[in-house]
Amino acid sequence: MSGASAAMLEVRGLAKSFGARRLFANVDLRLSAGDYLAVVGDSGVGKSTFLNAIAGLEPVDGGASSSTARRSPRWTTTRSPC
Repeated sequence: MSGASAAMLEVRGLAKSFGARRLFANVDLRLSAGDYLAVVGDSGVGKSTFLNAIAGLEPVDGGASSSTARRSPRWTTTRSPC
């Protein structure tokens, strides 16, 4: 291999708590083009919160995430009327 590919998603030191309940702390993650990630766990352990935090949709207690990925033109931000 000629070297590592550039990160499309990078997370450094991500942390999130709800009151005294720590969901995750000091998460470091680097995904490159073609990488896959599965987030698994029991109901209520913070999987959706983790993904929302990475996307910037959930405030975090610490850390940062950045992405060089481009939004697909097929994605929409409108909601269904139902």
